[in-house]
Formats: sequence, structure tokens, C-alpha cells
Amino acid sequence: SDGAQTWTVRASPTTEALLGVAYSSARSLFVAVGNAGTIVTSPDGVTWTARTSGTTTRLMKVAAGPSAIVAVGLEGVVVKSTDGVSWTTHSVGLSGSAGNLYGVAADGAGFVATGAAGLVAHSPDGATWATREWLTPRDLLGIAVGSTTTVAVGASGVIFSRD
Repeated sequence: SDGAQTWTVRASPTTEALLGVAYSSARSLFVAVGNAGTIVTSPDGVTWTARTSGTTTRLMKVAAGPSAIVAVGLEGVVVKSTDGVSWTTHSVGLSGSAGNLYGVAADGAGFVATGAAGLVAHSPDGATWATREWLTPRDLLGIAVGSTTTVAVGASGVIFSRD
């Protein structure tokens, strides 16, 4: 077998571009986010429901942790939910393009987000983003948490890892 699978298009409750998707095993829920603050959820990947995010800002990525689901977007916007249905709006504390967030992941200590000009922001709960650092002048576009290290990647091929 070549590993090919059958993919089926599903009805979407939005025409906005969807830019990130995550699965919350704690809630048995898929969550997708995108342009104009769009959030859609599904328990099975088949039937999708539009949710109210509380923002019209573009949401770039979403991550699910044990206690919450967090989506990040442009201009420092963060939205958080404990159930995938009701969302509250927060901020990484930086406005305008300096606060643009492009990636987010759950880690053992909460959540970590990446963004414009090498921004890495840490939060214990997805709501308070007190710890911020800048690793490079280049935009950090993605982040993943492994068992022993965290990796952030971005523009011009830049890769950072943290123990």
C-alpha cells in the first residue's frame, strides 16, 4: 500500500480562510481558526459549528492543552476557552504588528507562542502572558513542544531549540 487515504470534503460554517487546526483530546474536539476571528469546532471532523471568538482579528494558530484551548493572532490577540464553545479575549501585551503572533503550542508549563521579530511569549494559563523574549529579528512562524525540547522555526530558515 502507498498509504493513500480517502479524504472527504465537509460542509463548513464559514467562507473565511482557516489557518490553523488542533485537536483537544481532553475535550474530544477539533478546533479550527482563521481570518476575521473565525473559530469552528467539531467533535468528529465531519460536523462543524461556528463559535463566537470575541474578536475580528485574524487568528493564525490554535493549540490545546489539558486545561484550555488557546488561539493566537495578529496584533497580540489571544483567545482562550476551557470548553471550545465559550471564548474570552486576552492579549500578549504588545499592540500593532509588533504583537503579531504566528504560532502557539501547549507545554508542561502552560502555553508558548511565537511571533513577529523573534517574539516568544509564555503563559501559565493562556490568559496572562507576562514572560516575553526576542530571539532573533526574524519572524518566528511556528513552534512545537517535544518530550525533551521545544523547537521554534521561522523566516529565512531560522531554527531555535530549548531544553
